[in-house]
Amino acid sequence: MGITLKDKVTDNEILSKCFSTSIECILMKSRLRWLGHVVRMEDDRIPKYFLYGQCSQGSRKVGRPLLRYKDRVKTNIKK
Repeated sequence: MGITLKDKVTDNEILSKCFSTSIECILMKSRLRWLGHVVRMEDDRIPKYFLYGQCSQGSRKVGRPLLRYKDRVKTNIKK
């Protein structure tokens, strides 16, 4: 492509020249694709149990809680 660091080209320009999508879009598509599989699963399957289940015991660390898989999927759906 003939681009060096001195050219100061943005990531979006490089992705458009390569006809490629960003990593964020690729991850979003794969998360939503996997969620579609889990939604269609039977209720007794382990992945569906863990996605929709709630923990009855335990505590989380002090500070900002880490994002769960479920939280990331919700933000992807909103986008």
